[in-house]
Amino acid sequence: MDSSYAPLLEKIRIPQPSLQKLAVISIFDKFRSAQPSNHGQDAVSRCLRSASPAVVDQSTRELCRLVKDSKLDISTALLELQSALEDSPSPQFTGVFIKAIGLLTRLGFEEKPHSFRFNSSENHPFVKILSCGTEVQGELVKQVIVFMTKCKHLGMEAICDFLGPFLNYCIVKVPSSSSSSAFVRNLMSTMAAFCCSFPLEAVPIIKLLTCRLKYFPSNNAELVHEAQLCGLALLEAVLLQHRDFAKCSGGVEKILDVTRHTLAVQKELGLNYVTELSSLMLSLFPTLVHSELEHEQYSILKLVLFLSRWKNDDEHGIGAFPSQLSEELLFIFPVLALVSSPSRFVKQTATDLLSILGKIASNLMISPKQKRVPDGKHLSIASPGSIVFRFLRNLWFEDQLSLHGLIYVNLFPDCGVYGTEEHFQLKAWASSVRGYYLGIIGKQKSTSTISQSEEMFLTEMPVILCAVASVYLLHQMGNSAIDVLAIGSNVEPKLGVPLLLMILFYNHILSTKEKDNDFHDMQLKLLGLLPSVASHPAMIPLTLQILMPMLQNDVNPAVKATAIRLICKTWEINDRVFGSLQA
Repeated sequence: MDSSYAPLLEKIRIPQPSLQKLAVISIFDKFRSAQPSNHGQDAVSRCLRSASPAVVDQSTRELCRLVKDSKLDISTALLELQSALEDSPSPQFTGVFIKAIGLLTRLGFEEKPHSFRFNSSENHPFVKILSCGTEVQGELVKQVIVFMTKCKHLGMEAICDFLGPFLNYCIVKVPSSSSSSAFVRNLMSTMAAFCCSFPLEAVPIIKLLTCRLKYFPSNNAELVHEAQLCGLALLEAVLLQHRDFAKCSGGVEKILDVTRHTLAVQKELGLNYVTELSSLMLSLFPTLVHSELEHEQYSILKLVLFLSRWKNDDEHGIGAFPSQLSEELLFIFPVLALVSSPSRFVKQTATDLLSILGKIASNLMISPKQKRVPDGKHLSIASPGSIVFRFLRNLWFEDQLSLHGLIYVNLFPDCGVYGTEEHFQLKAWASSVRGYYLGIIGKQKSTSTISQSEEMFLTEMPVILCAVASVYLLHQMGNSAIDVLAIGSNVEPKLGVPLLLMILFYNHILSTKEKDNDFHDMQLKLLGLLPSVASHPAMIPLTLQILMPMLQNDVNPAVKATAIRLICKTWEINDRVFGSLQA
């Protein structure tokens, strides 16, 4: 030992904490001013391995100051602290060393946030701590959260990239035991809770955690299923929290992409499509209906398409129950509205999704009239989409369920009294909606003033009601829904193109079943919507483009007569059609 350090090292043996701390300060001051030497490093190591709490505490502080003042390399200081932690004779020093390692790790990351990395996970500072035993686990979790909090201004993506090897080691290489499993659960749940305190930083953390799911052992099927349901509940809560996209500042695509990525990991792990995913899918329905921005529409469509394909591919999906009323059908109308999008990506995704929806609709149409009632216990009452589907389900199966759907009919004033014939609720609902709309429009024309609720009904509800009515077309009493579609096109002109595409969509499905008289009548009723669609001048050329081929000489006389009647009806609704006919 260098004679200049010896007297100072003797002073740290004095049983007086204040004198011991002064001696430590002197040793580190000498180390700071002198040239690097083995004697100086040995003196620092002996201070860190002292049996005195005062000496160890002051030594870790002085070592961190050396690094902060650029008098000592971070890697050298980390090695000293990690070695001292491994050799520590007393558990009371564990927290001191871990805090110091955490501080030096933050200093290194703050200096070079994108390059402060290690060539193997075993050299990661947090991995070094974890390898020292179970007593370090509690303080280590705290230091991980402190690291995330103190460094979040440098970007959560870089932080998650730094923590990735540590999490991989925790899950894969730590020996399996009750204590290690509890540590991993505590670590990941604490990081997830961090998202609640800093929601703007949540997306990279959720990505980090979900990417680690594939490394977890999955021996217990019940626990795996429970974990899947917990993850779905979290995703649904996130989507519900951000269902008003207008109030989100640029985070919409990230939220939806993370949701899709999380579900993709579940599918890659071999997990089945569960019924609880229906509630998550339905939470996307109102956002897609009211979204007018292309990037939002594309993100929603991709997620719905992924869920539909997963459900369709899974052995427990729609292939097993082709006749079941499914939540995907609610997306038929809003997806049809996006098929005509100028965006190539939106149009292609909408077309792919529509192909699946067409198969579901066709299966439901040819299924027996006595259909199996889907279980509705998994449907959330917090999501507007789930509420709409519950309503749809109650009216669809009104002959098999209690009269829950009647409340929706009674909400309309002056809805009248209806008989007790089969499916009277569906007829009553369609008639009430039509009457209520006409009443508001008449009031608006006569007084020019309507209530705020009536104004909202005219602006917010047409597209939702058309989406519901487009599903009811698949019902054996679907003719009642056509009146709702007709009034929707009159109230909201921008629904003209989706309605026109819906007519073509269902006509294509029905044309494959034209031997059935019921379907033939439905085709005629659908074509009867064309005059209503042509109520707006811009829709006249598109409407005539459908009707004119029906007037060719080689066409069936009954079809030609139908086309003539429809053109006359169109002329009656909009006299501007005369100019188009002359041309």
